[in-house]
Amino acid sequence: QQQQHQQQQQQGSQQPNPQSQKQDRENNQKRKHDKEQDKPRKQETRPSKTTPAPYFAPEGTPCGLEICQLAGPGAPSLYVQEHSDGAGHRMANILNGMAGAAKNKMNFGGVVAVPNTKTEQGSDFRRLVNGMFGKGASRQLFFRSNRTKTRSLEYFKVQHHPAFAAEYKDLKKMEAERESFNTSSNIFLPSPNGITVSGYFPAALQSGMRKRLLDMPVKFAGDRVTVGFHVRRGDLKENDFRATKDEYYYKLAERIRQQWPTADMHLWSSTKNIEAFADKPLWKSSDFDGFRDRGLQVHLDDDDLLEPWAHLARAHIFVMSQSSFSYVPAALNPNCVLHPGTAGASVPE
Repeated sequence: QQQQHQQQQQQGSQQPNPQSQKQDRENNQKRKHDKEQDKPRKQETRPSKTTPAPYFAPEGTPCGLEICQLAGPGAPSLYVQEHSDGAGHRMANILNGMAGAAKNKMNFGGVVAVPNTKTEQGSDFRRLVNGMFGKGASRQLFFRSNRTKTRSLEYFKVQHHPAFAAEYKDLKKMEAERESFNTSSNIFLPSPNGITVSGYFPAALQSGMRKRLLDMPVKFAGDRVTVGFHVRRGDLKENDFRATKDEYYYKLAERIRQQWPTADMHLWSSTKNIEAFADKPLWKSSDFDGFRDRGLQVHLDDDDLLEPWAHLARAHIFVMSQSSFSYVPAALNPNCVLHPGTAGASVPE
């Protein structure tokens, strides 16, 4: 009996203790956690599901391009937001930001980027920016933001924007407080609405912005008055008020011919819808036959959007449409620019 009792005691001592096992698990977890904390932490290079990579991204420095540094060392820098739609709206916001910075004796710091580098029409906007401002310019101009949630690897190839000393929604308010900005401070104005070409784009600034467009070959005749028309069609239905009627342009072409009978007239437009509705075109080439019948050379659906911009920014007479795409060359053209207005186009007698 004594031997049996001793065996039972030994067996009892070998039974697992639930409380002890729980304590062992907690100790192991703590040791593992402490070990992980002691390891050198590597900087994130791509987004993760739990922590967005921009949180770890180092801050970049303001754009160093000549067109960005017109105010000189020590001046505050202005940043704008990239739009997410068409090439015209995106580029117009950048040009307006540069113009607003120059007007207020600030440098242009750059653009807080969006993840989609392709426009609604499918153009590579970074390539357009490089064509407009020089090779590699997009690396200088675009910055990422830790406010943006995306897993796009392209987005994480650029630096994070510097810390902003102030953010504004209104251009006029920013201008009213301009004198309070500290030296080299960074100011964020997402959309500099209220910029006018006459008030913010002096000849010297226009010249610097369109410098590379002047180097591009053009189809214009060199010994005649050149006229460029931009007729917005593409993604607009025929009854859209922005799709200015053909008759408006016909009448202007006639008036120009009366003044300059040998004028070399070219028209740029698009029959393609935006990529989301690429299989549902709203226009066709024959819709432009009326322009061809009046002696205009018609150019549709250019693969390189810099080509129409280069022509329209250099034409002696540029006839705009109601579009941001038209605004870009209009802001850069120092000659005669005609806008149809926003309340219905008409040609005065």
